[in-house]
Amino acid sequence: QWLAHLGNWRWTVADDKVTWSAALFRIFGLDPAGTAVPYGEQARLYAPESWQRLQRAVGQALSDGTPYELELELRRADGSAAWAQARGEVERNDRGRLLGLFGTLQDITAEKLTEAALRGARDRVRALSGHLEDELNRERKRIAVDVHDELGQMLTAMRLQLDRLRLQSDQPAAVERSTERLREMIEDTIEVTRNVAMRLSPPALELGLVPGLEWLAEDFALRYEVPCTVHADAADVVLAEPLATQLFRIVQESLTNIARHARAS
Repeated sequence: QWLAHLGNWRWTVADDKVTWSAALFRIFGLDPAGTAVPYGEQARLYAPESWQRLQRAVGQALSDGTPYELELELRRADGSAAWAQARGEVERNDRGRLLGLFGTLQDITAEKLTEAALRGARDRVRALSGHLEDELNRERKRIAVDVHDELGQMLTAMRLQLDRLRLQSDQPAAVERSTERLREMIEDTIEVTRNVAMRLSPPALELGLVPGLEWLAEDFALRYEVPCTVHADAADVVLAEPLATQLFRIVQESLTNIARHARAS
């Protein structure tokens, strides 16, 4: 019983006598050398709701012989809470006359605490998954805006420039200017496409985290004309790809926030 965290008990109705095994005393945090608590005084050993359920189960067992099995919240002698699996059934003599009840009480506090910890861990994982999904959706939206606003505008401008070229076919000087403008637009479109691709999957990280951050700083400086340098004690830091990507994203988002909100010069 000690190894199984299990105690047994017996209650004879005629003399209202209750007997407990030593292990049952320990489950309730009581001295095994003491006297078992009479059934009528056991309310203090249980949480109120659990005591009510136990009373209903005991009443049903005494009424029609139905055995019971319940999970109950206990109140130990030191005031701490515990959980137990309670089982009880009717005891009768050879003539079928009711003598009382007997059963077991098994301490399942450790299992309940483990279940609670697992539920908490699942809730935290669920919350984290939701946060990651929100971040992913924000990133998708940001990329969609980039594609629509920048790439879309450039492609539209190139289409208009081609229309202009057709109308200027008999004006060599104008055709040359339009062609040069179209070439510049194509180069800008390539740059925007490259930047969008970089945000989706930065190939600079294939060279390592520090070189990737140095590329990010150089790209930022060129794009926004704000000096940006990387100071790293090590030539490179070897990290697993998911972690390196996350660190890269943190720096990338920080620089984006600077460009949008810091008014840096």
